Amino acid sequence: MKKITIYMAALFLSINIDAQNQFTNFGNVQLFTGANITFFGDFVNNSTFTANAGIIDFNGSAAQTIAGSSTTTFYNLTFSNTSTTIPQISLGASNDIIVSNILSLGSNDKVNLNGRTITLGTSVGVTGTLSYTNGFFYGGTFTRWISASSAAMGTIATNELGHFPMGTIAGDYRPLWLTYSSDLSTGGTVSVAHNPIYPSSIIAASQVDGSWAGGTTLQGVSNSTWVVSTANGYAFNGATGIIRYGGQGFGIYQLTDLDASLTASVAGTYVASTAINIPLEVNRTGLTTADLSVGNAWRIGTKNIFYSPLPIELLSFNATINNAVVDISWSTASEMNSDHFNIERSADMINITNIATVAAAGVSNTTINYYSVDEHPLTGVSYYRLKEIDHDGSGTYSNWVAINYNPLSEIKEQADVTIYPNPSKSIINIAFNYNPSANMKIDVYDIAGIRVKCNSSNLDNKGNNVFQININDLNNGIYFIHITSEESTIDRMFVKAD
Repeated sequence: MKKITIYMAALFLSINIDAQNQFTNFGNVQLFTGANITFFGDFVNNSTFTANAGIIDFNGSAAQTIAGSSTTTFYNLTFSNTSTTIPQISLGASNDIIVSNILSLGSNDKVNLNGRTITLGTSVGVTGTLSYTNGFFYGGTFTRWISASSAAMGTIATNELGHFPMGTIAGDYRPLWLTYSSDLSTGGTVSVAHNPIYPSSIIAASQVDGSWAGGTTLQGVSNSTWVVSTANGYAFNGATGIIRYGGQGFGIYQLTDLDASLTASVAGTYVASTAINIPLEVNRTGLTTADLSVGNAWRIGTKNIFYSPLPIELLSFNATINNAVVDISWSTASEMNSDHFNIERSADMINITNIATVAAAGVSNTTINYYSVDEHPLTGVSYYRLKEIDHDGSGTYSNWVAINYNPLSEIKEQADVTIYPNPSKSIINIAFNYNPSANMKIDVYDIAGIRVKCNSSNLDNKGNNVFQININDLNNGIYFIHITSEESTIDRMFVKAD
């Protein structure tokens, strides 16, 4: 990549920095009022950059970085990158950004803050303007200066004063809005950081929301959080704060089951969940300044984890060669409206065949283990994945799992080692048709890959190259036997069932 490096004072009118170039400032760069600079490459500020009333536009067709050792203050900053890869814009790991006048998000830019902060405005008298169409920030903090003047909660277009467009690296838009029903006691700054967790699910809760239908006990809250904090004198005028947040990527839910909650308590007054700007918005009014103290993690609460969890949680998906077939197993921690699972196979991850369909539990908040088998696996390397289908026809996929099947090798292994009875409720026998080496080791793993029996405690040598394992202490489910010796490494599957 070519570089444009500035070591001396410069005054810019209007200029385009070519897409193949990196602009690096080691000197003193100043923009004339009204100057318009469009960057198609990276921007690195290691010294003094004076924006005056200039306009900076990041309009590349590939990912761009704003970096450097110095905090950069822009006057008008526009993100209009046209790349389709997330992130379109990234901040460097050691610099924050300040925008004093207009911050524009208009071309679906996803901006990776990389642990840094972007601040809109410079004081309660210069709060800046968010010009928003789409896009969001993730991986850091968005801070806004807020004046004491009242602002009403409205749509995105009319509520830019209280809008914090946050999101995730997965592409989910997770905004937060903050406003108030009467003028603030004093203006100041509000900072928002969103911490997404995938897969989206719930953690147990038991707090009572006293303002919801006279008293409603929550059963769970989202594992994803919005952390809100205030500074520089920001203060509500009594209990007048209003908050709204939510977004994409939370699966199936009923809005009437959801509310805005803290991790282990509630604050302010319950307001019914809405879908004004995005399909999922939880709301709360009557907040005090103390309710936005540093460290308050806001979550999506649910009163019914059976009908509004946040959604199927896949714990594991495995494909394992077992003699001349492939054993396919998976487990879910929770399910909501799941109809069935399709098991898909491919030789190249392009041409895909559905090889089996397994009915799903539908609604569950406990671990469920599933099992299927491919009785006619492909020779060589092939790939398996799971597709979960909901009752409404929508679906989600697991990652691909690869196996390498050699029929001749499997026939030999089948003759070498036999597992019986299978399924079994108490004893598993492992029979070898050869004398295994003295340092042979046999371990047992559960479906999550956790070793539940190790060699030193699970073997009973019955003679004639037959070893027994007592499985009375195991829960019903699918398990894997891993045999290592000087001769080979062999894996087998068995089922514990009463």
